[in-house]
Amino acid sequence: MTASHASRLCLLLVSSLLPQFSFAANGLYLTAYGAEQTGVGGADIAHINDTGSLIANPAGLANIKHSRADYTATGFSIARVAHRDEYNDDVRVSNEWGGVVGGAYAQRLDDTNIVVGGGVNVAGGLGYVYDNINTAFGTVDDVSAMFSLFRFSGGAAWNITDNLRLGLVIATT
Repeated sequence: MTASHASRLCLLLVSSLLPQFSFAANGLYLTAYGAEQTGVGGADIAHINDTGSLIANPAGLANIKHSRADYTATGFSIARVAHRDEYNDDVRVSNEWGGVVGGAYAQRLDDTNIVVGGGVNVAGGLGYVYDNINTAFGTVDDVSAMFSLFRFSGGAAWNITDNLRLGLVIATT
């Protein structure tokens, strides 16, 4: 092994021990809903087997054998978000913690290859609260802009064959 290879290997080993940060975004919507989906970073689209498929891939409802109810509550931190301008230097958000909740139920119709389901969840949103922001007029103000998206979904999936499923969701936000 040459010195160049040894130094690269050493750098690789040291960097693998450092804490890794991962950021993902899907606009105003979350990248995943529920523990399983969050655990794989939302990469479960092709193989989803719970009521989260009402959000991600409605054909996944057909993977439910009998009936299933799922509930989710996820907390998150936005503590690293800050505001900076000519009057303020790194004012951190006051609402450092947030959360989303949801629930859904799906049921296979008796002796058929069709599963129907419905659910409601916080689909996403955005919001920041800044306390004590210096203004151009020499005053101090509080600023907030918050909204949330609730999604109501109803759907069905048909298990046509073992390898082919067709799903449909009607949702309103």
